[in-house]
Amino acid sequence: MARIRCAHCRGIHASVKEVKACIERPSWKEMPPSERRRGLAQALTRERVRLADHVAMEASDYHRMIDEMNAGQCAEFIRLMLLQSKLEPVSFGDFPEVPPGKYALETDDGDVKFYQVGKILAEGTPRWVNALIGAPGEFRKQRIYRYDGILKRIAADHKAAFALFGQRVGQCGVCSSPLTQQHTRERGVGDICWGKLNG
Repeated sequence: MARIRCAHCRGIHASVKEVKACIERPSWKEMPPSERRRGLAQALTRERVRLADHVAMEASDYHRMIDEMNAGQCAEFIRLMLLQSKLEPVSFGDFPEVPPGKYALETDDGDVKFYQVGKILAEGTPRWVNALIGAPGEFRKQRIYRYDGILKRIAADHKAAFALFGQRVGQCGVCSSPLTQQHTRERGVGDICWGKLNG
């Protein structure tokens, strides 16, 4: 029985006919990556510094790009990311000006994304960040583990991020109560919470 090493798939075939049939199939590099390999690529985005070509990308575009990679691209991405240094851990203590609540941030293309900064009730301090996905009133929560970029943007003007949430959703970003009066809907924050925000 013949044993022919195939340059296309790097495997062994029993005949020239099998080699020809293999050559007509897409290369492994052009196939979708395994779920395990795709999961490793996504995990590295949370643990390692971004490659220079990806630094300016929005988080959603960054993860979409990885999901759309073929096996060859995914393997190369993993190889390069393993050479990158590990991200410094970020804690909520680095953002004391971001209180728990619901926020909205504008993206570069003019879209608006919604977030929730949660807390441990006993402590009352921020401890986690969720993306609020879907239509207002029907949000589903998705935990975000690399939240430093989001918290930096919120910290730049957390009152404005509270207000934008309230204006778009109709609920106070601080306490989630419905905004029933015209001036609170325009401001995006209820009267009591507005007083607390402004001392």
